[in-house]
Amino acid sequence: MDRPTRIVPPIRFTSTAGDEASITVATALVEHLDALYDRLLDPRRGEAHAAGPLRTKHLDTIERLLFRATEEMDQGAVQLSDGLRTQAALLIGQYGPLAAAAARPDLARQSSRAAI
Repeated sequence: MDRPTRIVPPIRFTSTAGDEASITVATALVEHLDALYDRLLDPRRGEAHAAGPLRTKHLDTIERLLFRATEEMDQGAVQLSDGLRTQAALLIGQYGPLAAAAARPDLARQSSRAAI
């Protein structure tokens, strides 16, 4: 599967100090989703992260979120919309344990079994 060419590194914006929904957080979100996208596409890791249709579903969701977040940032939004942040947080939460488990193959197997 080829990586979509429309995804580009996000432009850095100045954020409002202490504002959790700031464009700086939006930029970090885009980078995190981009990393998840790369992880799922990595042929060396393959189906260890998600199997078959689940993997495709996550790729589609990440791609849509990347496009929407980048679009909001390009329109000069000061904050990322609540719905987009919530959806992204839920998706990122699904992959939280995998980063720690990647270092230990026995934990990675348990995480992939629990996800299926």
